[in-house]
Amino acid sequence: MIKNKAEKQSMKKLFIILSITLITNIWAGPETFDHLSQYKQSQVKEKGPSEEIVYSGDNNKEAHAVYSYNDKNQLIKASYFLNDKFDGYTEYIYSKENLVEEKLFNNKKNLIEIIKYEYDKKNRIKSYKVSQELNKNTNVIEWTFQYNNDKLISGSRSIDKEITETFVNQNEKDSTNIIQDIFTAEGEKMAFFRYVYQDNILVKKIRNENTGIKRVDYEYDDKNRIIKIFFYEVKSEKERLIKTHVLRYTSAIKTSLNKG
Repeated sequence: MIKNKAEKQSMKKLFIILSITLITNIWAGPETFDHLSQYKQSQVKEKGPSEEIVYSGDNNKEAHAVYSYNDKNQLIKASYFLNDKFDGYTEYIYSKENLVEEKLFNNKKNLIEIIKYEYDKKNRIKSYKVSQELNKNTNVIEWTFQYNNDKLISGSRSIDKEITETFVNQNEKDSTNIIQDIFTAEGEKMAFFRYVYQDNILVKKIRNENTGIKRVDYEYDDKNRIIKIFFYEVKSEKERLIKTHVLRYTSAIKTSLNKG
């Protein structure tokens, strides 16, 4: 629970920064598809996007991020800008094999948040913990994951070691698509995600809950790199574009804002 004005401002800042590059809680599944995850691996074939621009539903530029990489093509820094003003950055820290920490800083270069990753013997993410650094009294959030034959099948979220949410993955019948059911700590189903694939590439993510439907569409270039992400809300069968992310690469791919 947010207790004071300072903490409210801190959380607002955190939300603004995360909304630039991450699919935040309103859009995300527990193990959300991170469109930058392939650039955080131990082996990366080529560098990812150099810039990501966020447009509102009416095509106004709202924010952008600039990405930096090491000589292994791993993402090591994301710098965020809101209305072209510096708004913070994230540092990515690696061991010899894996991403072990993400550190989020605000525009005054104060550490806001740390995410720490743990891996199992097969080098799969076993868990990660999210801790707020500006206010040590805030709760620590932890996600843990279970696998079967290297396939993610379930997981849970806990706050200060108390489980608050769980999820279960299963393949859609006769399809490579994945259905992800979300449950409360008491076991009541509260939402589900549908991950839609074409040729083993994620093209849509749909969240269905009592308040309506939210959808994310991904568009790729001929190298299967994401170049656009579209966020929609669907209410009373009416679809509304909320925002668009445009990713630019150093190879100077030309992308237009309008879909199609």
